[in-house]
Amino acid sequence: RAEILQDQHGQRYTAPFPAHVTKAVQYGNGVKAQAVYLSQYQQIPYQRVQEQFQDQLQLPISAGSVFAFNQQAYGLLAQFEQKLIANLLATRVLHSDETGINSAGKTHWLHCVSNPQWTLYHAHAKRGVEDMIDLLLTMQQAVTAHGSALPAAQATAFHAQYRTLLQQAESECPPPEPSQVPGRRGRPKRSKSRNLLERLLNYETEALRFLTDAEVPFIYALWVPIIKARTTSA
Repeated sequence: RAEILQDQHGQRYTAPFPAHVTKAVQYGNGVKAQAVYLSQYQQIPYQRVQEQFQDQLQLPISAGSVFAFNQQAYGLLAQFEQKLIANLLATRVLHSDETGINSAGKTHWLHCVSNPQWTLYHAHAKRGVEDMIDLLLTMQQAVTAHGSALPAAQATAFHAQYRTLLQQAESECPPPEPSQVPGRRGRPKRSKSRNLLERLLNYETEALRFLTDAEVPFIYALWVPIIKARTTSA
């Protein structure tokens, strides 16, 4: 609504609307925020959010409007996300995890990184099959920065991260089930990814010897292509 004034000569003056008000009927930020909260945080389907506004508030909102509100919120959060990432990167210790979610009928992964004050969620179609590459390169950079073999405490911490990733990989790439075919013997066939995983598990000392032995180089040209080839085929 806009106030309309008329002077003594019959000239009418209509108060201007804010720049963002462009339609005859338009929803305010309170309605938009509530719709985003219900659909995103409470995970209520769009049609049920529409029914909530209609039944409880007698306010007609289409499912398309709820979708548009979410898109607007997504755009406005871009600057906050950059601030969030900067704060997380400045933290000495971070918690990270992921869980499976359904998106458009397909399995995706909701990744989470957090500290006591900040939490970042990111949905992705993949679970993060190249995490081992990132860890190995981080190790290599640490060795280079130190100029020689790493101190025992630092090497031990890297070994712990290495084992954590392999434990996650065990759930993603379990060993094949024994053959149920009568008369078939021998070791069940393993995928390339499973073979790589078992080698990383069984030869941890050899794989990470470059951390504690200055004479053993980190061979980037050997490590990265092997892991990329195996994890891509998983």
